[in-house]
Amino acid sequence: MLSLGILYRQKVKCLNLFKIMNDELYLSDLEKAMKRFPYIASVDKQYTLAMLHSELASEKERGKLAFILGNGINRYASVVSAISWDKLMELVWEDASLGEPMPQNLKGLPLTEIYDLLCLKVSASKDKWEDKVQEIRKKVVGLIGKTQYITTLQQRLSQLQVPVLTTNYDANLEEGLRQFIIKNFELYQSAGYSETYPLSEYYAKNEIAESDFQKSFSVWHINGRINHPKSIRLGSADYMGLMAYTKNILQNEANLFNVKQEGDAWGIENLTDKTVNKKYRYTWLNIFYNSSLCINGLMLDPNETYLRWLLLSRKKYLDRIGMKAYGWYICSHNDLTNGKEYFLKNVGFNIVIIDDLYVRYNELFDF
Repeated sequence: MLSLGILYRQKVKCLNLFKIMNDELYLSDLEKAMKRFPYIASVDKQYTLAMLHSELASEKERGKLAFILGNGINRYASVVSAISWDKLMELVWEDASLGEPMPQNLKGLPLTEIYDLLCLKVSASKDKWEDKVQEIRKKVVGLIGKTQYITTLQQRLSQLQVPVLTTNYDANLEEGLRQFIIKNFELYQSAGYSETYPLSEYYAKNEIAESDFQKSFSVWHINGRINHPKSIRLGSADYMGLMAYTKNILQNEANLFNVKQEGDAWGIENLTDKTVNKKYRYTWLNIFYNSSLCINGLMLDPNETYLRWLLLSRKKYLDRIGMKAYGWYICSHNDLTNGKEYFLKNVGFNIVIIDDLYVRYNELFDF
């Protein structure tokens, strides 16, 4: 396991900042660490931030680096307005006016299934179930759309010129960027794309050629985006639908099993005459499968079945075609469990522990 030992900066300022943060996990991390020692303990003291930066820079130069960013970036940057997924679900539950509190601390009941149960309860009390579910989705959009814009982080990522995939629904990372959609009218005759599964939608300063996506700054949304309420993944059924849709893209549009080695094009329907599948179009899956991934601000707990399945599928793909691609999972000590560590190591990720949140959400991107 890889770990970082980084000196704390501006200790008093950091502690005062996180005193106002409704995030007991981060607050207790800081307080405990400050009481134990003036720096974060490192299991491998030979592994430094400079070494991590060197590895990330090397993949960037190869045109193979991408970041996957989760809600941790919002919770760090917007301590007043950011909402945890637990709190978000509580607010949605309250708005449904079911007359009963949301279940708390029930082992074996993930948030995705709490949302599914909410929909079941709503359907039992409402005539138009689908209409009510859409109302719930729009309410989610209203709640998460108020999060503070992350100006500094976007500037850092833009300077790096690498793609960013995010599990967040909000538009914080793409403020000031333009929307682009890679359309395929063979698939979707009217609009050229799906508002329920907008995997080919990205945000950038200018339109990007397919050959340059891995060498340019762009933002893509894994779990949906607020401008497409139907795309927002909340419940287990939502993620199962996304998984089935993704499998269809990989097998029947991208023709992934016709990729035999690194550099082979996706979407080749016939290997003999190199016929391109008419239904193929570039999506964020191309970046996910063909890049070295640095994951930050994302818990990756066992209930995140879709992302975990993607990581397993990516590992099989990389092994099959003999392609070198790496992975770094950035987390704190408290984020890591034995099961998560075992899973991530076996899908090709180095685990990098950074308890200093300033380093994790700022200096990490300075290379």
